[in-house]
Parts: sequence; C-alpha cells; structure tokens
Amino acid sequence: MNLDIVAKTEGVFDIISALCLLRIIKFHPLVFFRLSIFNDYKVNKINKYNVFNRFFGYYLFVNGILKFQNNDVLIIVYGSQSYFIFNEILNSTSNENGIIVSLYYMTMSLCFVLL
Repeated sequence: MNLDIVAKTEGVFDIISALCLLRIIKFHPLVFFRLSIFNDYKVNKINKYNVFNRFFGYYLFVNGILKFQNNDVLIIVYGSQSYFIFNEILNSTSNENGIIVSLYYMTMSLCFVLL
C-alpha cells in the first residue's frame, strides 16, 4: 500500500516535470533536475535541445499517467524506465546520476513484482 502512494506521488512529479519540459509551466530548476542524468546536457543549452526536451516531456507525461494504474502496469513502467536509462548508460550518454536513477527504477519494479 505504501508503494502505491510512492508511485502515485512520482506520477504527479512526472506529470509536473513533463509540463515544465513542454514549457507549459515555467520552472527551469525542475527542467535542469530532470535532464541532469544526461552527459551532454548543460544548463546553458536549454534552448538547444527543444526537440529532445519535448519528447522527454511526452515520455514523462505518459509514464506519470501510467503510474496511477495497477501493479502489473507499474512493473512494466518502472522496468522500462530502468531499461531505457541503463541503455543510455551503456551508450555513454548518461552520467552517474543515471546509474542511481536506473537502480532505483529497477528496485521499484522488483518491489511491485514481489507484491
């Protein structure tokens, strides 16, 4: 039951982050925080990666909505997030923050498997 609260809270956070990335909400610190797991992202390049920001925003928005679903969907959501970030680590486009985030999503996925 507590994991459901965590997942729903993360869902709200993902949706708010997505709205910031899509520039519907103007709050740059959240954009910088969400993009800090990528190696080639620099704070002063926020305008250079508009397409990437939008696609990442759409991805986070969909994941945020999916985190309000049942445990079976949450296993897939957290597992896919872990896989995608781990793939970026293997391709050297993610930094040490990405490793921590990937391990967190993998742990959450395993927790929902065990429920």
